Parts: sequence; C-alpha cells; structure tokens
Amino acid sequence: MAHVPILPAVDDCAAWTVVSDAAADIRKDTGGRHDQALRDACDPDRVAHVSAWPSLADARRFFQSPPWVRLRAEAGVHAPESLHSHTTAEDHP
Repeated sequence: MAHVPILPAVDDCAAWTVVSDAAADIRKDTGGRHDQALRDACDPDRVAHVSAWPSLADARRFFQSPPWVRLRAEAGVHAPESLHSHTTAEDHP
C-alpha cells in the first residue's frame, strides 16, 4: 500500500474542499482507499492531504489525469509536481 502525502498550495481552502470532496468517489473508483485532509491552524489555506493507494503508479494515474488536473486548476489548487510514496510500520512486519 502506498501512502501519498500531498501539500498543495490552495488559493481558497473552501474551493479546494469542494473539489476534494467531489473527487472522493473518483479516487475510490481508481483504487484510492483512505483519504485524510488536514488544515493548518494558523493558515486555513495551507492543507495537507494523505491518501492510500495500491501502488504509487495508481496514485500518479489519478493525480495526473487530465480531468483531475483541470478540476484542480478551476479550484485554484496548485498541486506539487511530484508524488512521493510512504509506507507505514504495518506494511513491514
């Protein structure tokens, strides 16, 4: 399982939340399992997003897909250019 943390820059957290919520079903359809978003207590337009995927390739396919790129742009979300995979201690018995 690949856990993918993303720290996107957002113009407006409320707009980002609408897009992120709309993408939840798409993520499930493309293999994304767990999804968590955190907001900075001092700067509500700074967010951290973590999702779990069967593989980093599945995550890349979703986050770099043309429909998702377009939705992010419309919502003022500036995603990082690269995705990095992390694993949890449970992944390594």
